Amino acid sequence: MSKKGILIIYNIVLGEQIEDMIKKCDIDEFTIFNNVIGKGTGGGARFNNDVYPGMNNALFIALDKKDKFEEFRKSVDEFKKKYKKDGITYFILPVE
Repeated sequence: MSKKGILIIYNIVLGEQIEDMIKKCDIDEFTIFNNVIGKGTGGGARFNNDVYPGMNNALFIALDKKDKFEEFRKSVDEFKKKYKKDGITYFILPVE
């Protein structure tokens, strides 16, 4: 399998749960971008202002092992189901 990247955008209040999921899946290489603002279909707008309060974080992980990638992706899908109202979204990206 060629390397794939997963970019996850999530409400900052879910940071601890996301980090627990990373540990549970035994992933030790990742990047977290703090205080990300933007607008999505699931969680609406978060611009850290009076009109659109709140912020997101973003997590990027690049994996080259298919079994680990699929395990993590399934974990993210389950997490999304549990926290539907928080607007968690992810993107799968090719990584060179």
